[in-house]
Amino acid sequence: MSEHPMVERFKEKNPLFETLRKHNRPPEVQAKSMIQGYIMADWLLFTSVQKKAGIQKAMELHDKAWTKLAAELFLDGQSTLKIGKVEDLATLSKMTRFMYDLRSMPIQTEKEDKDFFIGVIPICAFVHYSSELFDEKLGSDYWKSLSQVEKNQLEHLIDKAQLKGVEARWEKQMCAGDDCCRIVLKRIE
Repeated sequence: MSEHPMVERFKEKNPLFETLRKHNRPPEVQAKSMIQGYIMADWLLFTSVQKKAGIQKAMELHDKAWTKLAAELFLDGQSTLKIGKVEDLATLSKMTRFMYDLRSMPIQTEKEDKDFFIGVIPICAFVHYSSELFDEKLGSDYWKSLSQVEKNQLEHLIDKAQLKGVEARWEKQMCAGDDCCRIVLKRIE
């Protein structure tokens, strides 16, 4: 099956980058704007469903949307990082860093060995921008949903990787009032 003609044109010349050059707009400025838009769409999805159908339905839909994205990021990570099967904790931590980096939540490795990984996210774009743009605060329904979605994302990651004998948990979350986000991946066999 051949690709759509638009895909072929993008391979030759990407109009977004041409436009950025034309208007002398640095990619970093555009990236910030796109991250804000991405977070705005997430917030609007959650709050719109909450107003129409209630908190439970909003949290379910929020999790469903993020589960779908996590599956896509996992496949993207396998392809980009040239990873076949995730066979050990080191590969799982590499995939975890990749997935969160792409969501504008870069992970700094605090500790890593063959049986243990601790990654710290010093600033969460979702907490930062939802607070700045929509006045979200600790205890808000949106931040509670973010907290649960992130917990579920780690479980989905383990399931998708099909790696047995590994525990994944959040030790800290900024949306739950902590000073940073801290992910722990640990071999439990």
